[in-house]
Amino acid sequence: LLPNHILPQSNLLANSQGWRHLVFDDADVAMFVKSHYPEMWPVYASFPYKIMRFDFFRLLAVHYYGGFYLDMDMEIERSMESLRGKGCVVPWEGGAAGNYAFGATRGHPFIQHVIETLVAGAGGWRDGGSGGSGGGNGGGGGGGGENSEG
Repeated sequence: LLPNHILPQSNLLANSQGWRHLVFDDADVAMFVKSHYPEMWPVYASFPYKIMRFDFFRLLAVHYYGGFYLDMDMEIERSMESLRGKGCVVPWEGGAAGNYAFGATRGHPFIQHVIETLVAGAGGWRDGGSGGSGGGNGGGGGGGGENSEG
């Protein structure tokens, strides 16, 4: 369920009726990674910035549950029902994929590839090198809505 302070600013519920919505706080995120992806915990814990951990978590959550991740500040103008039949949907802006809203079927190979790429690159910042950028929108780290049906 979405927290009450989110409901007035979001039309997510109106445009995703019948979908299950999940919201994670910091403790929920850590528990999720430890419980569902224990082999990823060292990588998750090694990210030097909280936003990097949230960016990684959102990929793991969509990989595990399937469905859609949305930053807490995302507004939906119409139903996303037509996207449910797609294997993977990612916003594309300025030559790069956005991570503020995306969706995929459970275990989708593209999401798996992105996770594997991040894990491979994580050695750089764990070892003090330049293993990648700390990008991301910052949005509602750990928050969002997911469709767990289908």
